[in-house]
Amino acid sequence: IMVSPFCGDRHLDDPALDGFYGQLLADLALPCSLDTAPPAGVLAQRRASATEEFVFLLNFTSEPQRIALGAGGYRNLLEQRDEQGELELPGFGATVLQRPILGRPAELPE
Repeated sequence: IMVSPFCGDRHLDDPALDGFYGQLLADLALPCSLDTAPPAGVLAQRRASATEEFVFLLNFTSEPQRIALGAGGYRNLLEQRDEQGELELPGFGATVLQRPILGRPAELPE
C-alpha cells in the first residue's frame, strides 16, 4: 500500500497531517508512545524490549509543557524519581521514562 500526505502540488497543513497520520495509525493498529497525545511541540518516542519500555520526551517549545502519562507509572531515569499522572517538562527540556511491560518487573539501572 502506498499512501501520501500530499494533495497535488500542495503540502497538507498541521491539522490535516494530524488527521491523516492519526487515521493511518488507527488503521494499522500501531501503538502510540503514550495513552494520550502530547501537547503541540512535544515529541514522544517509544522503544521497547520484551520486558520494558522507554518513552523519550522532547519539548521543542520555550514554554513548560504538561504531559499526561496515562495509566500506570514510569521511572524518570534522568531525575531518578517515579512519575504518575502528569509530568511537567521544562521549555526545551527532555527526559527518558521507563517501566516494565505486562506487569513483569524490570531491573532499574543503579
